[in-house]
Amino acid sequence: MIQDSTGHNPFLAQASNERAAAAAPERGAIDAPARAVGNLDENIIWQTRDHSPTEYENRLGDALEAAFEAGADSPEAMAAHLNAAAMYAPDGTPWTAASFQAVMRELGA
Repeated sequence: MIQDSTGHNPFLAQASNERAAAAAPERGAIDAPARAVGNLDENIIWQTRDHSPTEYENRLGDALEAAFEAGADSPEAMAAHLNAAAMYAPDGTPWTAASFQAVMRELGA
């Protein structure tokens, strides 16, 4: 496996995601490594990231892990756990189940 020290795939084709979003807005796209990077036979470690995670995304990931470990198993439970841990939504407001789902869709796109 090729290790990429940038924390993301610098070869990820933005156009591919734009085409996928236009065709099926509810679904993302993953580039096949051979198409994204020439004749590469192996996936690069961060193949679906087009940028390194932000400090907020890293803190959110840690908070999500803690929520799962505490037994949160629904959007409502995740929102409650994140709010109790003072890990608020990107806009600084407390989470709701709907805002949690919207941000997870956005970050997973």
